[in-house]
Amino acid sequence: MAATTKAAQEALRLAEDDPDRALALAAAVVRQARAEGDPGAAAVAERAWGLAAFHREDLDTAMRHLRRAITLGRSAGSATLAAEARMTLAFALNQRGRPRQALREIDVAIEHLGRVEGARARAQRGAILHQLGRLDEALACYRAALPVLRRANDLLWIQRVVLNRGVLHGQRYEFAAAESDLSEAARLCERLDLGLSLGYVHANLGYVHGLRGDVPVALDFFHRAQERIGALHAQLGPLLTDRSELLLSVRLLPEAREAAEQAVAEFEREGRRLALPEVRLLLARVAFLEGDHPAAERQARLAVREFDRQQRREWAALARLIVVRSELAGERRPRVSLRRVEGVVDAVARSHWPVAAIDGRLLVARLALERGRLPEASAQLERASRPRATGPALLRARAWYATALARLTAGNARGAARALRAGMAVLDEHGAALGATDLRAYAAGHRAELSELGLRVAFQDGRPRAILEWAELGRASHLRQRPVRPPDDAALAADLAQLRATVIEIDKARPRRPPAGLLQRQVALERRIRDHSRFGRGEPGPATARHLAVRELGADLGDRALLEYVRYDGDLYAVTVVGGRLRLHRLGPVARVRDLVDRIPFGLRRLARRSGTVAGRSGALALVRHAARGLDDALLAPLTEVGDRAIVIVPTAPLHAVPWSILPSCAGRPLSVTPSAALWQVASHRAARTRGG
Repeated sequence: MAATTKAAQEALRLAEDDPDRALALAAAVVRQARAEGDPGAAAVAERAWGLAAFHREDLDTAMRHLRRAITLGRSAGSATLAAEARMTLAFALNQRGRPRQALREIDVAIEHLGRVEGARARAQRGAILHQLGRLDEALACYRAALPVLRRANDLLWIQRVVLNRGVLHGQRYEFAAAESDLSEAARLCERLDLGLSLGYVHANLGYVHGLRGDVPVALDFFHRAQERIGALHAQLGPLLTDRSELLLSVRLLPEAREAAEQAVAEFEREGRRLALPEVRLLLARVAFLEGDHPAAERQARLAVREFDRQQRREWAALARLIVVRSELAGERRPRVSLRRVEGVVDAVARSHWPVAAIDGRLLVARLALERGRLPEASAQLERASRPRATGPALLRARAWYATALARLTAGNARGAARALRAGMAVLDEHGAALGATDLRAYAAGHRAELSELGLRVAFQDGRPRAILEWAELGRASHLRQRPVRPPDDAALAADLAQLRATVIEIDKARPRRPPAGLLQRQVALERRIRDHSRFGRGEPGPATARHLAVRELGADLGDRALLEYVRYDGDLYAVTVVGGRLRLHRLGPVARVRDLVDRIPFGLRRLARRSGTVAGRSGALALVRHAARGLDDALLAPLTEVGDRAIVIVPTAPLHAVPWSILPSCAGRPLSVTPSAALWQVASHRAARTRGG
């Protein structure tokens, strides 16, 4: 009998760390204990069986075996065994959505347990309260249980408590305390050889470091967690979802998509139907941002069906918007009904997705304008522009974009330009705050839209200076660095971490209307971060974020000439700055230049071959020379004011691949190539200070 009891205890030890092995062992022990007439060993084995089933998310099986464990504990005359089984049953009941019954069970268990066992039950009570969001009460339970467990050197339960408390500290933005507890939990897992538990600890450490903005460290912990959890065939879906969202937040789209695809596959394999459509929606969003609109539409349609089956109308509305956006981005655009899109957007607005609602109204407005339905477009733009004065920064920036489009539609180009600059100013002022989790995934795209519309307004106006300024703002949008480490300034880092956590809380509260206090906290944190960055010790933004100082540009260039190439409406243009004067040149279709650019690498590769024939090399050389002359005629010959000056070239796609030095007009001429004039200006100022100092 002693051997059977020992085997039952081993099954209980394995239940949390290796559920598959625990199930097999527990079943064997139950059979043996019944044969031996040992209800005590059977009670422990049934509890192990129930706990292992719980960790495999088979709650029906878990509760059935835990109730058997309670009955067997009573049959053995052991109030302790019955109470310990009741303690585990309470946690399963809470997972099933029966919190009141769970708390009743745990309170009964505490009454029948001794000092150490009672501490374990209090820790379990804390875990139940924790899941219910009653964080203060949960923390009090953890604090009451932990000293008793430490005095008893109950390492397994100490590990469980510090893990749970670490997660709780993270939810309360107490990141140093969270790291301390989770690090202790990791050490205990290694000491106790708890591989699966260590995987969960690493997953939580990754989540906390993600909140702190330390993306490389977070990804390292996620990787370690995935290796351990995957090796034990436990649930990887939630971890892969967190990984995808973190990668999306720093715009690593291929990696984010791979993680989202893996998460969908895991949730499908695990049969976790409730969580599946949200992860599928994440995959659809990433695919859309990658430009794979058919895949985005396919995943979003599946998500719509799954949300509809679950009667989650608000989430289904959001998924339908991605379906519509994907259709309109593809070949079926002419067949999409305006009334249908309006209905989808109205449903999104009713479901409390404010940024998505603005984007949807912009979509309807553009579609209405294409189809000549100006009143409907104007009505949608007016509604989308309302939040421009109050609320979170990203919402205000989108509203300013809608305002600009409304003014441009009404023929007020100057008013549109003012609105676009106001929207850009919001994004610039809150640049540090928009590094927060989900926000930074979209801020760059919104900045690019503002600059593209600004460039359109500038071309309609025809002033070279405005075209240069908006072209530079567009370049800054693409070159802007996304921070992957928290700033050195501790106060700024803490505020950013709190903002990330607040944004996550708001997202979790949707699609219900988030509590006003959360939204107020988000706005207050954004303002505090803005002010800290502006007046405090916050670190300056990257050089690419600087706006071009056009008035200083002539003096900065000296005897040099600036050539900034710009694409607009299928044509290539050049803005030149020579002797302080700006000029605009239309150079012709982009397609003609692209064809010439594509010939040069082909010819150079043939020239580089050692095995080529003399005739082949001669032909390749002629091809390169012909393309170089053609590019010279297209890109440089029309710019007669440049003369023989040294030149600073700011290319645009497809000119990034041009080997400028082989163009005839560049032979022997000093030249430099830069991604943006603003970046060159910053570098020239820095070089001047170095020479002067």
